[in-house]
Formats: sequence, structure tokens, C-alpha cells
Amino acid sequence: MSDVLDPVPAADEILVDGLAVGVCGTDKETAAGVVRLGPTRT
Repeated sequence: MSDVLDPVPAADEILVDGLAVGVCGTDKETAAGVVRLGPTRT
């Protein structure tokens, strides 16, 4: 683990603080390459 600096938004950006996030099982499988989303090739 490493420390990182707090982000500083540019003049045309805003900084938000997320209250909650989540990852569902399909997200994990897609990231692992197990599930392919989108049109299938025939």
C-alpha cells in the first residue's frame, strides 16, 4: 500500500466525495475476461 496526494481539480473540474460504491458479480467476471458483454460474433 502506498500514500497518494489528495486530488486537486482543474479550473473546469469539480471534486466529489463518493458515499458508496459497489461491484456486482458480473462486473468482476467481465473484468476477469470470463463474461463478454455486447454483440456476439458469428
